[in-house]
Amino acid sequence: RSSRCSRTGEDYPQRFFADPDIRQLLDSSTETHHILIVLATAVAEVGRDHDYDWAVVEPSSMRSIIQLAGRVRRHRGGDWEQENVVLLASNWRNVRGDRGAVFLRPGFENNQHRLDHHALTEILEPTQYQPLNAIPRILERESLKPKKNLADLEHHRLRLLMGNSEPQDGQFPLHYWWNTRAHLSDLLQKNQRFRAQRPQAVFIFEPDDDGAIVFRRVERRAEPVDWSVYLEWQRDAVLFGSSSIQPWPRIDLVAGLEELADAFSLDLK
Repeated sequence: RSSRCSRTGEDYPQRFFADPDIRQLLDSSTETHHILIVLATAVAEVGRDHDYDWAVVEPSSMRSIIQLAGRVRRHRGGDWEQENVVLLASNWRNVRGDRGAVFLRPGFENNQHRLDHHALTEILEPTQYQPLNAIPRILERESLKPKKNLADLEHHRLRLLMGNSEPQDGQFPLHYWWNTRAHLSDLLQKNQRFRAQRPQAVFIFEPDDDGAIVFRRVERRAEPVDWSVYLEWQRDAVLFGSSSIQPWPRIDLVAGLEELADAFSLDLK
């Protein structure tokens, strides 16, 4: 839960150690020290009042980098002399070899507005991330180079969005919000949705005809596809390199299925 990463409130840290899952983790181990690592997407900072000891940041946009850095020691006073943020040189899309835009979702790069390079050492000046703060996203440089610099690209895209007087990318000009009364209807809201709905996938965890528990993805107009192989990570300690490193919290899908069957008085088979 998101509240586990928050240090706010007069009941901290008592609230943290009273959390049932945290309590079970500590009580079931003989180790004195534990390191809990939050694996999150590039929008980990959105709407969450987290406080981290340190962070390893996969770059996506200047805004997301800055926002996540702001969650490190967020509610703790005093200076900190040791480095506690590692900014990776590029992101997974670039490492994977994607040929199109890679600084997106979140990010301002797309196929119409491409950067010439995708390594941060090539598209950011040292002063734009050392120290890491919000200044590069607040103050524009005198001459923008949107193909050469990540921060410049974001300023450039915002200029196009805010100052454009013609429809762009199938959307009405932004000034329609304050120069017309179109917002009194729902026309603008429908045309410029706050969050675009993304495709969803349906998965089924159920026993098959032989009683074996299988994990399937439901495909349109087709038989469900067996995805059981993707559950192997829960039982494969080799993936983590050590028996002391494991995913947490561990979700027992079989136990959950049995609880549902009991709750609805159904036969698991």
